[in-house]
Amino acid sequence: MKMRVAVTGCVLAMVMLSAWANEPDLDLVVVYSQPDVQSAKMTGRTALYTKQFRVGLAYLSEEKLDLGTLCLAAFSPEGKRFPLIGIDAKLTKGHLSTPNVVKGLASFGADDPSVYSAVIVKAARCSAVAAENPDTVTP
Repeated sequence: MKMRVAVTGCVLAMVMLSAWANEPDLDLVVVYSQPDVQSAKMTGRTALYTKQFRVGLAYLSEEKLDLGTLCLAAFSPEGKRFPLIGIDAKLTKGHLSTPNVVKGLASFGADDPSVYSAVIVKAARCSAVAAENPDTVTP
C-alpha cells in the first residue's frame, strides 16, 4: 500500500512538473494590439457591447510557443478586464517561434459600453485565467 501511494505521488509530481514546464514565459510574449471596431448587439432585452482589436503575437525565445496555452484579455486604463468573446483561429492554434509574428482579430465584450474604454490586449496563461474566472476561458 505504501508503495502504491509513493508511486502515485511520483507520477502526480511528474505530471505537474511537465505541465509547468510547458507553460509559456509571459515575459517573452509580445502582444501588439490596435483597436479596430466597436459594436453592440441586442438579443431581446440583453445587450452585448464589443470591441475588436487587430492583434499580433510574437515570442522572443528559442523555444516554440504553443498558442493554445495563451488566453487574451483586453484592459481599460483603470485595469478593468474584458473577456475574450471571439478570436481568429490562427491566434490559438499551432506554434509560434522567433522571428515570426502571427496576426488576427480578437473581440472582447461586456454587458455595458465600458468595453469601449479598453486600450490594450494582454496575454495570460489559460490555466491562470480558468482559475480566476472559468466562464470566460476561450483559447
